[in-house]
Amino acid sequence: MLAVCSIFAFGVASEIKFGRDILPILSDNCFHCHGPDASTREADLRLDHPDFRSQVSSSDALMIELQSPQDSELIYRITTDDEIDAMPPPDYPHQLTAAEKDLIAKWIEEGAKWENHWAYEPVTDPERSKDEVKAERDLIDLLIEEKATAEGLTLAEPTSDAIWARRAALSLTGLPPQNDALKTLQANGRESYIDHLLSSPSFGEHQAWAWMEAARYADTHGYQKDNLRSMWLWRDWVINAFNSNMPFDQFTTEQLAGDLFQSPSESQLIATGFQRNHRINGEAGAIPEEFLVETVVDRVDTYSTIWLGLTASCSRCHDHKYDPLTQKEFFELSAFFNNIDETGVGGIGLTEAPDLEVTLPGYEEARSRALQSLTQAETALATAAGNLTPEREKWIRKMKERIDSSSLILSSAPSELSTDAGKKPFKVLDDQSIEIQGSVPLQETHYLSYIFPVSPSLPLSSIRLSALPLEVGGKTVLAKSFGGNFLLSTIELLVDGKKIELEASPSSQDRAGFEASLATNDDLLDGWSPPEGVVEADADFALAESINLKPGSSVQVVLHYQSREEQQIIARPRVRFQFQSIDGSEPLELTSNLFAHLVENDKEALKKQFLELSPSLAQERKTRDTAAGDSRSVEARYTAKTMVMREREGEERGTFILDRGLYDKPTDQVFPSVPAYLTTDESKVARKGFELNRLDLAKWTTAPDNPLAARVTVNRFWQQLFGTGIVKTPEDFGVQGARPTNQPLLDHLAVSFIESGWDVKGLLRRIVLTDAFSRSSVRAPEQIEADPYNLYLSSYPRRRLSAAAIRDQALMIGGLLDSTLGGPSVRPWQPPGLWEAVAGINSNTAFYEPGPYAERSRRSLYTLWKRSVPPPSLSLFDASERSVCSVGEPRTNTPMQALVTLNDPTFVSASVALARKFSDRANAVEELWLHTFNEVIPAEALELLTKIHLKALEKYQDNQDLAYSRINPKNGVIAWVPVNSEITRCAALVEVCEILLNLDQNLSIH
Repeated sequence: MLAVCSIFAFGVASEIKFGRDILPILSDNCFHCHGPDASTREADLRLDHPDFRSQVSSSDALMIELQSPQDSELIYRITTDDEIDAMPPPDYPHQLTAAEKDLIAKWIEEGAKWENHWAYEPVTDPERSKDEVKAERDLIDLLIEEKATAEGLTLAEPTSDAIWARRAALSLTGLPPQNDALKTLQANGRESYIDHLLSSPSFGEHQAWAWMEAARYADTHGYQKDNLRSMWLWRDWVINAFNSNMPFDQFTTEQLAGDLFQSPSESQLIATGFQRNHRINGEAGAIPEEFLVETVVDRVDTYSTIWLGLTASCSRCHDHKYDPLTQKEFFELSAFFNNIDETGVGGIGLTEAPDLEVTLPGYEEARSRALQSLTQAETALATAAGNLTPEREKWIRKMKERIDSSSLILSSAPSELSTDAGKKPFKVLDDQSIEIQGSVPLQETHYLSYIFPVSPSLPLSSIRLSALPLEVGGKTVLAKSFGGNFLLSTIELLVDGKKIELEASPSSQDRAGFEASLATNDDLLDGWSPPEGVVEADADFALAESINLKPGSSVQVVLHYQSREEQQIIARPRVRFQFQSIDGSEPLELTSNLFAHLVENDKEALKKQFLELSPSLAQERKTRDTAAGDSRSVEARYTAKTMVMREREGEERGTFILDRGLYDKPTDQVFPSVPAYLTTDESKVARKGFELNRLDLAKWTTAPDNPLAARVTVNRFWQQLFGTGIVKTPEDFGVQGARPTNQPLLDHLAVSFIESGWDVKGLLRRIVLTDAFSRSSVRAPEQIEADPYNLYLSSYPRRRLSAAAIRDQALMIGGLLDSTLGGPSVRPWQPPGLWEAVAGINSNTAFYEPGPYAERSRRSLYTLWKRSVPPPSLSLFDASERSVCSVGEPRTNTPMQALVTLNDPTFVSASVALARKFSDRANAVEELWLHTFNEVIPAEALELLTKIHLKALEKYQDNQDLAYSRINPKNGVIAWVPVNSEITRCAALVEVCEILLNLDQNLSIH
């Protein structure tokens, strides 16, 4: 039998706490078979519930004999050598250590007092007497010092003002301090300096980066196609919310349920885009019912991670193995998010319903200016046309003569475009072609309907189908397919419902094996496709027997796209009808509308047609068309769509427990509710019998009696400022998560945060002004040995900057950073070929084209984020992939990162710009160091960098071509042609600048 006294040999003389000392042991080793999950529980023994202590075993022994470990069945089971009775079984991968067995025995000896897991207990502020909390010391510092002292640690000395200023700026804004920051700090004090940082627009941008990673924000839908999406309005909402210091409870409520307010504002609707940041599957075989479930599960997982620190998705298939969350409660949570109007699949267009179209600031002014310009241009055109009356009359007579004697080719836009699924939207262009709009399915049949109110007396002899170029994603294509080409399986012509046989004429644009003639047979797997690289394709299809159309005849051209390849559908088709005269004269080509106006002698309509066709009015039309284009572009430039939450109208969508989490295995229906173990008796009673929605969930989330939301939130803010949270597993506050290194501190911060009205800036300001934040990061050997991971903060924890901060800092130091706030995502430089390497079939993100130079120096949070290929320079510095919620802050230091900072054109450009700024300075090296680090250069660093600089000068003086290439980075963020005298000096200083930007001192917060 275990000797109980050995507990003291283990070194624990204080009272054993079940939640702190015993529960983690049972969770790691016993809960799989004796925990919350009923499906795997054995012997009807549940060690996560206090009743087990009085439970009688199969041998009639009490599991726990109070004050008598040697008589307790639990102790017998964990210490016996009997392979049958031993627990855990000898072959189980997790086994208790001798020290853990001692702890359990000691706990029983002390009375086996029960405690819930610490995180599920109500949040209470640690009690402190007024004498203990002196006015000049913050309780945060007292709690940290108390813990460090208990661990035998000596606190580090304060760091310098320069290091503190840089530490604070990078922690709060993600950018280094301005050059005069140190003087401002010393003149006005630290509080004023922090207030300045918190009022900077950069504060909201920096906070938004972490929130975007948690909210899995991206600019593409994900999955195979990974098409572009529009959600940047939500990102801008987040930036503005942080900059305006929106209370965090309001920040929470608007994102979870802004649409459920009585009269929600546009801003509150945009906020709900938080829940629409999930991936959307546009693959051919995607099953709507399945992915409807997946999106809801994703929302539950994201919500639970961010606000509850709960690994809720573990309960999708069964009761949680470690935490008291049942499968039923998981689906009760999912019921909050399951009643919006979405299909479960999509991901083709920029948004999927429900969505919201927003008019951007400046629209009315821009529209007014554009309309004024258009009105002036139209007036000038009409005036010029009025001066050409004789010319117009002559033109009309000539046109009438020709239509009576010539063959005709009539261009006509369809009156309707439909598919087997219904009508399809399209836009009629000036040349009578149509731009097909809406989603592009894998295969489809297009029915183009034409009405000829006035029919030529000549017989219809052939039709010409044209595929005209369309600009899509910066590329000119004939189809919105992967290769930009189309394949027409079959073309049919119906006149008044009767099918007319067609014969294809040979064409120079036929591709071998895909001739136009193959589009007139009944085989849907072959057809017409032009050669690769053709920018416009035409095919003529003659009627086997000419036919005279009657006035009012209905003509339908049917285009079947049923190839094995996906989305090979003509994006901008045009159909022209040829009516052949007996003498075979040269045909006159005009629109069907103009033909009708000429036959009917509609003088007003002919005036308008003359205005559009007369060569004498070409310049006035050009001016008018430019103004009209500007007017149309205003609509595009000043409107944007974004996805939002919106409850379904009518009957609610039912939510069911899914057997093993499978979408097609529904069992019992459930209704919205929150986990029982996280609610007080009062809150349960108050909600009993009431229907709940997301607004109720949001209010409960930030209610004072919720034990998790405030703890989890302040822990992430602490992680932002110190690198590691007080709980180092920010995603898991459950039994399997890490225990807080200083629970009194965590609870004090949580209570203070609630009492402050969820004041985010106030919380960060208070922490940054503590002694703990201002300590030196230099650690003595004995400190490292006693506390290797600096969990107790005896010194400030040195750590790598985030991916965004590393890139943004380089741009700012180089003087290149564009501080424009908000707006659509941009495309900085990235290595070519990455998108193409993993491009989904027919994706509109198959090819990557960097944006203009002006866009390449925006802050990193504005970088266009493709889920399947995240921005490589940011990914290499541990940025999240954004497929799922991510709240941790992993930091690595790898050779690949050095390749980025030394070779990526963005970083090289920053070095060149920095060198150019200082190349004419006598003390360039010293001034560069001061500019970069806000402090005087140490003598040793000055000596070393000066040697490097002089050696580089010699190298470039002997090789001007090399020097010139050194200061003109290809694909960078600047385009600069230097004066010859600058080349050598600047190139040599570039090498010094690159070293400075790559020092650990620059890439880390220290």
